[in-house]
Amino acid sequence: MLVIKSSSGAIHPADLCVWTQVEVDGGYEITNAGFYGTSTLTPLGVGCELGYIGKSGRFVKMSK
Repeated sequence: MLVIKSSSGAIHPADLCVWTQVEVDGGYEITNAGFYGTSTLTPLGVGCELGYIGKSGRFVKMSK
């Protein structure tokens, strides 16, 4: 399951989020993200990371 980790450290399911990304050296970086937890979009701020929750229960980053 993909998740988005916001700059504050909160983790949100990626299937309830929208984001834009740009290509950087050796990968990509999320530039803007938002969470649809309710009927409105909640901005997650700058510095979000795309990843997943590993077998150990920790966040594993996939973006730069």
